[in-house]
Amino acid sequence: MNLKKTPAIITIKTERRGVHASLFDGILSAILGEDQPEEGELSPEAELMMGITAASDAKGGYFVKGEDTQSPESLEIISEGYVTDDGDSYTLCYEESQLTGLEGSLSCITFRHSDKSLVNMTRSGAVSTAMTFRPHCRTISSYQTPFMPFEVGIHCLTVDNRLPEEGVLVLDYIVEIRGGEAERCFMELSVKCR
Repeated sequence: MNLKKTPAIITIKTERRGVHASLFDGILSAILGEDQPEEGELSPEAELMMGITAASDAKGGYFVKGEDTQSPESLEIISEGYVTDDGDSYTLCYEESQLTGLEGSLSCITFRHSDKSLVNMTRSGAVSTAMTFRPHCRTISSYQTPFMPFEVGIHCLTVDNRLPEEGVLVLDYIVEIRGGEAERCFMELSVKCR
């Protein structure tokens, strides 16, 4: 089946703030125990133990203990890409910019219409990875770079996926590179098909 690629303009807005804690290794192993899987959905109690609390007045609806109160690092990029939608699966692909440090990579966001809260993002090219976002779930993936691979842990707080209807996707998540400081990230993609 040959899917039609619809050209699109994608606006990507990101915000990043440091989080002064290791949210994946020590804390989770103590909460979940050694016999628990490394990936999967966390209970509200486990999130509370990590310092994540729901609050209607917080950005994204969550407070994260140890989050920097300084202004976030913000970036807005406009890129060209394309959308494919076969009625079952939706895919959005775009070239990364030099501003993101991922120049030479193609990012693709994919999900099924039947479960829009499960979003997969793959990158291929100079940097490659596959990441999964589902609210209140923790996943681990590997980033392949020209220098060396490294492991990345993601704890997703929110997926607000209105891409098919309104052309908007918002992800709120905490990311930690093994051995590095965690960051809370907000990513909003706005898509206009041409």
